[in-house]
Amino acid sequence: MERVFLNAAIGVGFFAAIGYAVDYSFQLVDMFWVARIGAGAPTAIAVGSSLLFLILSLNEIVGVSSVAIFSRRYGAHKLRDTEEAIAQTLVLKLLLGIFSALFFIFIIYCLLPFYGLSKKEYNYTINYTNIIWISIVLVPVYSSMMTALRTIGEASRTALISLGALIVNAGFNPLFIFGFGPFPALGIAGAAWATILAQLAAMTGCGFALAHNRSGIRVFRRGVLRWDRTLIRDLFLLGLPIAGVMFLYNAEQALVTNIVATFPEKISDGYGIGARISGFLFMTTFGVALGVAVTVGQYLARNQIEIIRNAMQRLMGYVVGVLSLIALILDLSATAVMTAFTAESETIGSGAVFLNFIGVANIGLGVLYCYNGVFEGAGRNVPPLIAACIMYVCFEFPALWLVSSLHGFRLWSVWLIVVSASWIGAFSILYLYRSGQWYTNPSQGR
Repeated sequence: MERVFLNAAIGVGFFAAIGYAVDYSFQLVDMFWVARIGAGAPTAIAVGSSLLFLILSLNEIVGVSSVAIFSRRYGAHKLRDTEEAIAQTLVLKLLLGIFSALFFIFIIYCLLPFYGLSKKEYNYTINYTNIIWISIVLVPVYSSMMTALRTIGEASRTALISLGALIVNAGFNPLFIFGFGPFPALGIAGAAWATILAQLAAMTGCGFALAHNRSGIRVFRRGVLRWDRTLIRDLFLLGLPIAGVMFLYNAEQALVTNIVATFPEKISDGYGIGARISGFLFMTTFGVALGVAVTVGQYLARNQIEIIRNAMQRLMGYVVGVLSLIALILDLSATAVMTAFTAESETIGSGAVFLNFIGVANIGLGVLYCYNGVFEGAGRNVPPLIAACIMYVCFEFPALWLVSSLHGFRLWSVWLIVVSASWIGAFSILYLYRSGQWYTNPSQGR
C-alpha cells in the first residue's frame, strides 16, 4: 500500500510538475526575448513579476484549500459534492481575481517609486504591468481548473494543455515584441500580451477538459452552482493560513528584488534572469508537493494514516536526492545557462552566482513544501504558516534589513541569508510534522 501511495503521489506530482514547469516557462520564454530588448528590461520583468506574484498570493485564500476539499470529496466518491466544490471555487476565484487586479494596479503606482529604478527601468516596468495585470484575473481561474482536473485523475491532460499554451506563448513572443508583417513591434508590452494570449488558451483547454472528463464530473451544468455557506467558510478558513504562507514567500521575493534593484542594472539584470531560471526549476518541487497534498487528502478520507507516514519517509529521500542532483548540475552549468540569455559578462556573472546559491536553497524548500503538502492535504494549514513565520518574519526579513543597511554590502551575503532561511523553514516544518499534528485533522471537506 505504501508503494501505491508513492506511485499516486509521484504520478500526480510528475504531471503537475510538468504543468507548472510549462506554465512557468511563460516567464522563462518572456525573459529570453525580453533580455534581447536591452539592458534594464530584465530588471523591469523581475520587479513587475515580484509584485504580480505578491498580489496573486491573495488568491491562495481559496486556492490551496481547494486541494484538500476536492481530493477528500472525490476520494470519498462524493461526485455531486465534488462538482459543487469545483464550481463554487471557480466563481470565488474569478471574483477575488477581479478585486486583486484592481489592487495590483493601485500598488504599482504607489510602490514602484520606492524601488530606486532608473527612468528606463521604470518605463519598462510600467509598460509591462499595464498589460500583465490581466493575468491576475485569468491565472487563478485556470489554475483551479487544473487543480480540479488533477484531483479527478486528469493530470496528464493538464500537462498537455500547459504544453499547448507554452507553444502559443513561445510563438507570439518574438512576433509581439519585435514585430513582423502585420504585427507591430510592441516591445516589452508584447511579452505581456503573448503571456495573456497563452493563458486564455490554457483556460479554454481546461474548460473543455472539465466539461468532458472520464470521471463523470460535470461542473458546467444547471444545478451545480448554489450558495453553500459551509463550503465557502471551509475554503476561506482552510485557505487563509496558506495564503499567509504564499504572501510571505512572495513578500520575500519582492524584498530581495527591491534590494537587488539598487545595484547597477547589469547586476540586477543578472538576478532577474537567474530568478526566472530558478523559478522554473522550483516547479518540480511545487508539483510534487501538490501530488502529496492530493494523495494525502484521499488517503486520510480512508483513515490510512500509517501508510502516509511510512511512504513520506521514502518520498522525501527521493526528493532530496533529485534536488541535490539538480543543484550539482546547476552549479556546474550556471555560467553556460546564463550565456543562453545574454552576452553581457557582468550580467552572466551576477546571475551565475545567484544560481550557485539558489540550488542549495531549493533542497531546503523541497523539504519544506512537500511536508507543507501533507498538512494541506489534511486540511491542517496553520502549521505551514507557523513554519513560514519562523523562516521569514523571525529570521530572513530582519537579516536582510540588517545586511542591506550596511555600507558596501555584497550580494552574496543576501544569497547566504536566503539559503539559510530555506533550511530553517525545512527543519521547522519537519518538527511540526513529527509532532503528529497533521493527522489530528478536522473533518472539513468530508
